[in-house]
Amino acid sequence: MQVTVEDIEVVWAKRQDQIRGALKLLRTLVHAGQRHDSLMQQRSQLTPPQIWALRELDRVPGSRLVDLAKTMSMHVASLKTLAAELETRGLICQSASSSQANSSRYTLAEAGKAALRQSPEPHQGVVSAALEGLSDDEIEALIEALRPLIAALPEIDNTTAFKPLSDIVRHPACQVTYIKQRGAQS
Repeated sequence: MQVTVEDIEVVWAKRQDQIRGALKLLRTLVHAGQRHDSLMQQRSQLTPPQIWALRELDRVPGSRLVDLAKTMSMHVASLKTLAAELETRGLICQSASSSQANSSRYTLAEAGKAALRQSPEPHQGVVSAALEGLSDDEIEALIEALRPLIAALPEIDNTTAFKPLSDIVRHPACQVTYIKQRGAQS
């Protein structure tokens, strides 16, 4: 069978369509997260990770920071800073449960419960909530599908794996400016 220039062009066009399709899906994913995070912040005056921490303390009162960090896939040091901010604002309460270091347990204060009620669901963010809704097989397939994409990236910062998605997309390098088109309706 002889391969023609037309055959090559068809294969190339199909590949470009697939790449555009993948980009559209990734953009949709990121945009959904950004929109929900923005709504959460507007309604509660808290960052999405702060709201998620409140949600986890509501679900499991008396949690330690190390437990919250594991649940939220964050560094304990980042969670310490987050917890200090929440405690300063009177949204959570800390109690030392034993003489061991790092054994403090946290619970929601009434103000934290009120802030959680003001924030739209899902409190852990739409991407995390969507992942929770997938089956184990679907999650595994997603992980396996993303591995080659991540491996193909020229620069990988593995520390971002432990940063809240909302912090990553809010990074100045990731900000998108929307320009209103002339004559467009608001």
